[in-house]
Amino acid sequence: IFHRLGYLNVWNPMNPDMFYKLDLRHKDHRKMVEMSAILEQEEPGENWLHVSYRWSSYDDPVPGWELPRSWSGRQEDIDNAGNCGPRDFGRLDFEYTSDPTL
Repeated sequence: IFHRLGYLNVWNPMNPDMFYKLDLRHKDHRKMVEMSAILEQEEPGENWLHVSYRWSSYDDPVPGWELPRSWSGRQEDIDNAGNCGPRDFGRLDFEYTSDPTL
């Protein structure tokens, strides 16, 4: 259903708990990363679980990759040529949880 309708048409920010498989070449997937990153910064606890970033779908996951704060779209990202927000390439998989005890 996400593939046909798009994440932004189906996603509920009041209940974001689910597993995400995002292709950052798509603008709506990048916007999902921004909104999820904002939620992650605002909600208590560790919200992004089982995070995996790949440069492309054919590459192995980048070891030790962590979500850059600038991917929320609210801070400048020096590593991304001065742009703010997520990169426009790569695959990002993660599970989002609102449970503050994790």
